[in-house]
Amino acid sequence: MNLNEMTYQQKRSIVKEIGDAYQRSLRRIEITEHSGSKYQHEILKDDYEMKWFLERALRDCSQESIRILTNDYLKKSDKYWYLNYYATSSYYRLKRKALDEFLHSIDLN
Repeated sequence: MNLNEMTYQQKRSIVKEIGDAYQRSLRRIEITEHSGSKYQHEILKDDYEMKWFLERALRDCSQESIRILTNDYLKKSDKYWYLNYYATSSYYRLKRKALDEFLHSIDLN
């Protein structure tokens, strides 16, 4: 399915799943590094790749998009975190743009 053919809900769902996978990877990296396992890099190879992939994709996005994606999908901030930055209508407009930018940056066409 082409990015232009996806609904807003489908885009949100994809980015949410990616964000959840990223958070799981970060958790496993943190736990393994804290335990001092000498095999940590081999065990967590996929987790390190996920972390690199997502952080690399974010670098292709605008600062506004990075803020929105990070707070909504990567950090799971307070539900209304955006009120400190945007009017509600601006936030939703920018969120749509952020989803498109991110999905485009991971080459989901």
